[in-house]
Amino acid sequence: LYAVKTGFNEKILRVLAFSDKAKTELNLHLADLRLQEAEKLSVNGRINKSNKDKISENFSATADMVAETIGKLSNEKKFDEAQKISSDFEASLKAHSHVLKSIKKNKTGESEEIINDLINKIEGKVERVSGFGEKFFDSAIMHLQPKDLGRENAAEKRLQAAKNSVEDVKNLIEEQKDQIGAEAVLQLQDNLDNVEKKIAEGQSIIDSNEEDLGGAVSLFNHADVMAKQSRKLIKIKERLGIKINMEINEEDDK
Repeated sequence: LYAVKTGFNEKILRVLAFSDKAKTELNLHLADLRLQEAEKLSVNGRINKSNKDKISENFSATADMVAETIGKLSNEKKFDEAQKISSDFEASLKAHSHVLKSIKKNKTGESEEIINDLINKIEGKVERVSGFGEKFFDSAIMHLQPKDLGRENAAEKRLQAAKNSVEDVKNLIEEQKDQIGAEAVLQLQDNLDNVEKKIAEGQSIIDSNEEDLGGAVSLFNHADVMAKQSRKLIKIKERLGIKINMEINEEDDK
């Protein structure tokens, strides 16, 4: 029933998605939806090899389509658009992996193994899209001279994107702090402290007029993804209604 319902409904959605933008948004949504289903089944103790395999196959196919779109946009030199999709997708994948790891701690035996398989699948897709931001920056500035203002402007775009993501999370925390709970709020604030440290480090590189801005861009990209990941964790916690450790440990989430 799951496969029939999913296949029929999503075929209709794909037919209705005419533009490249609509197709990309649909693939992002469907990849996210598959992981939502996996989390819900895992929390309810209903995850098994059969539904895991169906979810994993479906997720993998849509995730690959997103990665292909990112590559296509990069080849077309639409670096800003490719960067946004890449960072949004990476943050979403990392958030879902983080949550499944949290759920797995309370599981044993076959359920634990099944959830671990899903985590490995997700992290394989993370590896495919992570680091795209630095590549896009390198591609965008490869024709510019070291002192060209365009290099700094490209880095400033990444800086502003990270700052915007921080503000989005701060606003969401303020809106939902009562529902999130005091402990989760503190964990999220710790995440944002780390994000803002990365932003400050990157800003210092720009302010020092260093010719190689790649280090600054890398810091801004990591900050952007971490902020978006924090936002996604809030949304997942709200949807599942369970306690989740919101603190992001970058080593654990690699």
